[in-house]
Amino acid sequence: MIYRTVGIIGAGPSGITAGIQLTRYGISAVLIEGKCPGGLLRNANWVENYPGYPGGISGEELAELMTRQMEQIGVEVFADTVQLIEWNGTEFILSTKLHKFTALS
Repeated sequence: MIYRTVGIIGAGPSGITAGIQLTRYGISAVLIEGKCPGGLLRNANWVENYPGYPGGISGEELAELMTRQMEQIGVEVFADTVQLIEWNGTEFILSTKLHKFTALS
């Protein structure tokens, strides 16, 4: 069993952002992503509405930048798929093919 304060399912832009911010605040988090970090952003040909890139950026490039920042700060990502989420009254148990994670939220 792997214990963390927060469990995040999906490493798209929102999951990556949550993982980065929680890690900055010293809150232990686990990010579980079935495929590659970046989510559907990787499929976007051109992103023109993301702050900091007024001229636009490819989705693939933006996803890579987000992933690099996430890795630099030490966000822990598991390449796995959540199969079951249970609440035992005090914590969540996230079951994947390879692991069981326990998180308070």
